[in-house]
Amino acid sequence: MRLRHSILLLSFVILAACGSDQGNEPGGEDSLGAQSPALESPIEVHRGLYAWGHDMNEFRPCDSALAYWITGPQRLVERLKMKYSQVAMRPYDVVYAELEGRIVQGPGGGDAPSEYPGRFQLSEILMVRARLEGECLTRE
Repeated sequence: MRLRHSILLLSFVILAACGSDQGNEPGGEDSLGAQSPALESPIEVHRGLYAWGHDMNEFRPCDSALAYWITGPQRLVERLKMKYSQVAMRPYDVVYAELEGRIVQGPGGGDAPSEYPGRFQLSEILMVRARLEGECLTRE
């Protein structure tokens, strides 16, 4: 009987420990008061403007004034650059793109320059084409 009570008590302790990670939510503080990693949005389809060049690889969603550095699997990022090169007249031209992925707010990671407010983690390329006049006017 004593062993049974010990097992039951141990089970409650384990369950209580598993449910007490409130401070470890993304963007929150951990138990030591340190800021946790960047906030991630869900994976969604984003329509916006894409530009690429020597020191630029950015995506600006149509409904945003912010531009994000593109990250993701290397083969996918390279495919995006190839599609861009087929549409753009020269580097740094702005094209229209529909991309699936998520926005990660917070300091740059990997090769993302620090001047960007976050990264766009690319998961799928849906469309890249020339931008039509007046299309996708971003908020300033």
